[in-house]
Parts: sequence; C-alpha cells; structure tokens
Amino acid sequence: MRTNAAFREFEELVPTPIMTLPAKPPAPEQRPDADWRNPADMPAAVHGVALACWLAFLSVFWITFAMSANAEFMVAISTVYAVVFFGVPTILTRMSPKRSRAHPKLRQFLNGRFDTLYGGISGFDALVQVIVVPAALTVGGIGIAIAIHAARAAH
Repeated sequence: MRTNAAFREFEELVPTPIMTLPAKPPAPEQRPDADWRNPADMPAAVHGVALACWLAFLSVFWITFAMSANAEFMVAISTVYAVVFFGVPTILTRMSPKRSRAHPKLRQFLNGRFDTLYGGISGFDALVQVIVVPAALTVGGIGIAIAIHAARAAH
C-alpha cells in the first residue's frame, strides 16, 4: 500500500493506533444482560412522546396561521411531509417479522440503562435526547405564535 511521506512521519511519531474499534458485540439474544434493565430497543411510548411533541408543533402552526389561506397551504404541505416522515417508518416496522425481544414499560425504561454506540446511558437521558428537538421547536413555535398574535392585535 502506498502512503505519502507525511503519513509515514506521523506513524513514526505516533506508533500506536489513534483509535481502535471495539469488537462486534454479540447479538441481543446471546447477551447475558438482555432484559428490561438493558433493552435493545426503545419502547413505543418514547416514540409516542416524540410524536406528541411534533403534533403539538403542527397544531400551534395550524392555529396561528388559520386566518391566512396562503399560510394554511404551506402548513398543509408541512403536515403531509410529517405524515410521510412518521408513516413510512411505521409501515416498514409493521412489515418486519416480529421479534421475541421483551419491550419494557416506559417507567422501567426510564429507570434502566440504554446502550448506544458510545456507551450506556440512562433511559431518561435517552428519552431527553429523542424529544429535545421537537420539544424545543414546540416551545419556539408557541413563542412565534404569541408574537404573531400580538402583532395582529397591535394593528
């Protein structure tokens, strides 16, 4: 394999590898800790909370822009995109074969651990990572709605 001189000099300065990749983890069925305390998948309730945040976000915009036909058209297009964004994964998930893996309840998930590529985190931290963007957008959308209604009231 050919390498340039700068890379060879760098290898001489740093003889050990910069990063080593971990071995491939065993399948969840083979792992000794594959129970509700260390789930391989998030429960459906976590995805339901994220979906509820997105629905609240779209509802805020439907209510805010109800007076303008042009804006309602754009919100309708956004709603169609949201249906596709959430509908396609739902359809594909239902098409896949059922797995015999036990799915934890939301309370068990929040109190347990969740494995990520970079290590384990608590279930609550995983929930926060899933919903932080839609929740922040919903709060921002409410702020935008308040500003728009205040501007309309001033005129």
